[in-house]
Amino acid sequence: MLKAFTVVMSTIVFSAAIAAPAFSYGENILAATGQYTFFIKPEPGSCTTYYQKMVPCVAKDIVPVPKRVSQTYPVPVPSIRNIPTVIHETPVGCACGAGPCVECFPRPSVRNASKEAILPRMVPVRVPGVEFVPREVTRRVMLPQWFAVTEEPLPPKQVRKIR
Repeated sequence: MLKAFTVVMSTIVFSAAIAAPAFSYGENILAATGQYTFFIKPEPGSCTTYYQKMVPCVAKDIVPVPKRVSQTYPVPVPSIRNIPTVIHETPVGCACGAGPCVECFPRPSVRNASKEAILPRMVPVRVPGVEFVPREVTRRVMLPQWFAVTEEPLPPKQVRKIR
């Protein structure tokens, strides 16, 4: 039991000793504020630290939006109409019983009349439909952005003379 406890404790201490130099200066401040998701200090002696921070962005998407449309088509519809007509009567041949002693003088005649007929009439009919029109919409997204942080020490302030 004591041997297992010693092995576990030595493993924990050894892994903590290896992981301790991996943390850079100021990482605990950034971690506490939640400003980064990933933190790198590439070289042990460099003054530049890289971290990844979520920044607000605007994503543009094209969305199909349904739009009501109606197209007009001509459709034939039967309709009864009176068609004006002219009736011509013209005599053909000789009258029955006419001969050398009986002469007939038939006259041609013309009269106006109307005749019913079924004719197709073209009626415009609207057919409703849906057409999809592309529309650009925007939405806010948070994306990771890399930042380089350099640390420069400030020169010491000059001390004023006390009067």
